[in-house]
Amino acid sequence: GHIDGKTPTPTSPEDLAKWEIKDAQIMTWILSSVEPHFILNLRPYKTAKEMWDYLKKVYNQENTAKRFQLEYEIANFA
Repeated sequence: GHIDGKTPTPTSPEDLAKWEIKDAQIMTWILSSVEPHFILNLRPYKTAKEMWDYLKKVYNQENTAKRFQLEYEIANFA
């Protein structure tokens, strides 16, 4: 729904109010689930989907340099 965009923003005032409450609940859940330093980065986003898309972009990016660093550290751990 709210995270993947399958629940679009309704147009009727009553449905919109319900949607906004649900979206706010999800945004609160996201904010309480992330590291404290990410909270300020999420403040500009106005919907749960926007927050989720930002987090997905940050956490899902292919970081080759970081991967090589971790592989090196693991290989040299012993």
